[in-house]
Amino acid sequence: MDAFVYAVQNDRALPATGERSEEVNPMRVRNAYASGDISAFPGWESGAKLPGWYDNETGEWYEDRYQVGSNVGNTSYAAMALMQYYKAYGGDQYLETARALMDWVITECSDGGDGFVGGFDGWQEGDPPVVYPFTYKSIEHNIDTYAVFSALYQVTGEPKYREAADSALRFIESMYDKEQGLFMTGTLDDGVTPNESVVVLDAQVWCQMALGDAFEPYKSALDVVDKMRSPEGAYPFCLENKNGGWWAEGTAYTALMYRGIGRSEEYGQAMDALASIQLENGLFPAATVDNLSTGMDLFDGSPWEYSTDAHIAPTAWFIMAANGFNPYVY
Repeated sequence: MDAFVYAVQNDRALPATGERSEEVNPMRVRNAYASGDISAFPGWESGAKLPGWYDNETGEWYEDRYQVGSNVGNTSYAAMALMQYYKAYGGDQYLETARALMDWVITECSDGGDGFVGGFDGWQEGDPPVVYPFTYKSIEHNIDTYAVFSALYQVTGEPKYREAADSALRFIESMYDKEQGLFMTGTLDDGVTPNESVVVLDAQVWCQMALGDAFEPYKSALDVVDKMRSPEGAYPFCLENKNGGWWAEGTAYTALMYRGIGRSEEYGQAMDALASIQLENGLFPAATVDNLSTGMDLFDGSPWEYSTDAHIAPTAWFIMAANGFNPYVY
């Protein structure tokens, strides 16, 4: 948690005073940081270390536009972790950092309608700024914001967090397709038109985990999850799953969801499937095939796919599933 606090307080876009700029709202978390110690090099004013690479021929430093950007889902998950830590151990710095992150969501990712847009890639702090804004709305992102805004309102009582949570919830509910009995993934770039190109696992599962009893009108979405189940009791990223195989991260959080609603058979099957692919070092591969399809494309038009490389996300979700810890519940 201290790394999150440091990263936010020492972003390279911050002026030397550590205060917000009128031109740039830098109190945000990036999508990625350099591995290891992220503290700035001694004597440098570079801020928290961000990932990148040198071109040996040109001597130029390059960065990935996504990694140095900020999206709503990653921001909300960082804030969610800070709120869970604050609940367990206290520490005003963790609460205040969570507030700063979610204030960024309110001020930078609102378009006047229900829910929040995706954030942006690029270098907002650049001279001149180079920014690739996301104007679509993701149900995944808004599930995350709903959980964190609800937690912030519970702790602070500030109306803006209740209003933000209600906005996210209205958007989530608007993504439910009654005819198909499932939640859609979000909208197209206009922030309004539903994206009907793919049916994804997390939209169904995370809604249940975040909404709790309020999920009852939408319980048919779990029938879609059942349709996705593989013979091993595991789950892919999306319903189409055109390349076969299954997704370890999704299988782990679906196991957790089933544990929470008392479906022990599905929980056990999913956990057994995960145990069967666990690596000797304790980690899990991202997927059981090298081209697990998400049904979505990256910003350069190439397909977004998961590989069999070891991945921290399924490992973390497996631990939460084994302990019955739902991060969406505060």
